[in-house]
Amino acid sequence: ELPIEVSYEFGLTLLSLAITIVVSGFALVIASRPNLTIRLLASSSVWMGAGISAMHYTGMAAIPMSPPIRYDTGLLVLSILIAIVASGVALWIASHWPRTSAGGSAGRWILAPLVMGAAIVGVHYTGMAAANFSEGSVCLSGGSTLSALWLAGRTGALATLLLALTALLIAFDSRIKARFANNAQALASAQEALRDTREFLKQLLDAIPARIAFLDTDLVYRFHNRAFRETLGL
Repeated sequence: ELPIEVSYEFGLTLLSLAITIVVSGFALVIASRPNLTIRLLASSSVWMGAGISAMHYTGMAAIPMSPPIRYDTGLLVLSILIAIVASGVALWIASHWPRTSAGGSAGRWILAPLVMGAAIVGVHYTGMAAANFSEGSVCLSGGSTLSALWLAGRTGALATLLLALTALLIAFDSRIKARFANNAQALASAQEALRDTREFLKQLLDAIPARIAFLDTDLVYRFHNRAFRETLGL
């Protein structure tokens, strides 16, 4: 709580969102590789942590204060380290957590967001503890600004909507993958049964001493048994 009304500059607020989307997307692309090494995981953790930190401090810079906000160096560095370490743990869970069972997959989708949430919350509140507002500070409301209440309400509603849509997409994706897996298994079983049937018929026809050949309507041979081949010297 501040003794003055706070507003946010529109451009920097939008920039904080763009930084988060671009950097987090890049980090997730790295972390989603099937052959993820420790080096790549560390790289994606740094990128993700940097994105979360940049989002917070760019958002704080969007508050046009006079005098400007001053930051405690130790707490600022700590907030960035929290972002990097927690992001690394979350990405490791998302990419390396055992998926041998439905329970293992569910645990991955529960733990990874919890740890990533801890990264975001840790950066925010450590960063806020690092912020020092000078006594008698004034919030400059020049140009296009967003009120803190409006921004909090719209951001909260949008985040809730996006989280709900993400949960639905994950559930839908899991059902589609399960259905395709079942269809693939059924197809493989059918193909194996067809191969067994063909082999059985071939052995059966080869055991018959009579000459047997199958031709299509263009008189192209499709199959002939052993007696047919031996008689004609094929």
